[in-house]
Amino acid sequence: MKVDIHYGDGIMSLGIPEANVSYIIRPWQDEGQVDNRAILQQVMAGPEVKDFREKITGRRLCVFLDDGTRDEPFEDIFEQLFGVFRTCSFVRFVIC
Repeated sequence: MKVDIHYGDGIMSLGIPEANVSYIIRPWQDEGQVDNRAILQQVMAGPEVKDFREKITGRRLCVFLDDGTRDEPFEDIFEQLFGVFRTCSFVRFVIC
C-alpha cells in the first residue's frame, strides 16, 4: 500500500504492506472552532475504538504525528488515546 504524507513543503510516499495496515485516519478541513475534548470523548465511546483496541492488544503499533509546524491539539488527543495504547506490546511514534 502506498501512503502519502506531507513532509516539509512536499509529499513523501511510504510503501507499507497491506497486512500491516488496519486503518488510516485522514484529517479533514474545518474552519470553525471545535471542542476537541468533547469530540474525542464521543469518538472514544463509539464501537470503532473497541474494535481498534481489540486489534492492537498485544501488538506493535506505529503512530504517525505531525511535526511542530502543524497546529494539532496533541494534549487533547493523547489524553484520550494513551489509555488505548497501553494494551499494545510496543508503541513507536514517528514525527512526519
